Amino acid sequence: MQGASPDSSIKDVNNRDVFLGYNKNDGKTETVRWDNTGGMTVLRPAPGSTDMTVHQLNDSGVGVGSSGNRAAYWDASGVGQHLPVPSNVSGSSGVKINNSGQILGSAWVDGSLVAVLWKGAPGQC
Repeated sequence: MQGASPDSSIKDVNNRDVFLGYNKNDGKTETVRWDNTGGMTVLRPAPGSTDMTVHQLNDSGVGVGSSGNRAAYWDASGVGQHLPVPSNVSGSSGVKINNSGQILGSAWVDGSLVAVLWKGAPGQC
């Protein structure tokens, strides 16, 4: 992979040969996506967050996971955004995303873990 360090790894690939993985840069591990031409994009946490985990890409290159303790998605340019949740949710995570933009995940609601489906385009509930 172009720009990959010796400590890089790949976690997911979509049907358009876009790869999700990790790359080490100056001793720091970054979450990255490599596009089908070999270009590398560093994914950034959603606003107000400093950490993130990205689990999967769909065929549009949209990634899904969590940023801070909230479910989030990443567009093809690597910009992270939190997914909407009600005020009684204390934490959430997106786990899977399909090509229609539906996101499966979970959320802590009033002390219980519940399954969540975000419908439509990323960012819409």
